Amino acid sequence: MSYANLVALSCANRAEVFKRFRDFVCKRNGSYDYSTDGIGWTLHDAVYATDEDTIATNDYFVIYSAGESGTEDLYFKCTYKANYILIQGYLYWNNSTHAGVTAYNASDNWNIPDAAVPVLWVYGDLDQVLGISRETSVSTNFYPVVFGVAVETMYDRETVTCAGALSSGADQVIDVGTVPSHWWVGQKIFIRDTANIAVITISAKTASTITATLATNYLAGAKLAADVVYFCPSANNMASTLYRLIDHAGVKSGLGPAWVANTGLASSGYPEVLNSEHILTEFYSASAAQGYLGQLKNVFLRHTSGITALDVHQLRSGLNGRAFTLYNSMPVWVKEV
Repeated sequence: MSYANLVALSCANRAEVFKRFRDFVCKRNGSYDYSTDGIGWTLHDAVYATDEDTIATNDYFVIYSAGESGTEDLYFKCTYKANYILIQGYLYWNNSTHAGVTAYNASDNWNIPDAAVPVLWVYGDLDQVLGISRETSVSTNFYPVVFGVAVETMYDRETVTCAGALSSGADQVIDVGTVPSHWWVGQKIFIRDTANIAVITISAKTASTITATLATNYLAGAKLAADVVYFCPSANNMASTLYRLIDHAGVKSGLGPAWVANTGLASSGYPEVLNSEHILTEFYSASAAQGYLGQLKNVFLRHTSGITALDVHQLRSGLNGRAFTLYNSMPVWVKEV
């Protein structure tokens, strides 16, 4: 789907933010009609005390995306809480039993106070969603939440599917039809189905199969990929640690490194003054313990010494964008269309 955004929408309260965010991300004609200009995720599940128009504490909806590649499995639960909206990621969500598998994140990560009369921005595509709420039209507090799958990782995002069910044990032969030619013996890859996800090591390969040791059984249709970097925030600012579905060491539902950028660029961040251009650098996530975990899309650190304006339009190499100074004094630039 195309990248889309909802810009500077004044809302009556947090309940309206909750409903507009749901309907825009899901590109649906729900409480609000964004059926032609929303982002395009699927409304996978929802539970309300009354209905989708009357929001109460602990009401929630679950959104799903296969990513821009069509091969991802992104499930995120959005719950209405006192003073915030909680965003949690899941390996899988069963919309018949209303239950998730392998949750990552349980923190209050999108702050919108009860008394707020908020302004809302939403940006995203099928890979990542960024929401920003401003407490009021004059507040200096801009609270972000961003979740999805990281891009520009060290490994390709090609995904293959198991032809049949798999049993646990050593030296299990996994038929995937066509093994990516750049996979190698000794490489660590990820395997997942609706119940489990793990890192395995390729011990042998043919044109159509790989051999690996499996700690558990997997269903037919299980997916294998060289990298799975699904993330969810742990707090309401860009500088906080992130929850991961699984990290490169195979740890599930763990905390990982926050989004960072090169803050030393261009003489400690002064913008280029020839044409009043702002210098922008990509956000990435990496640590010594977990390695390099990819980048955000369409969201950049803005190097803006001496510039204090909030949410003003900027221009970068022909692209339209908007400047924010987010909660925790993080200056960012976000692409707008």
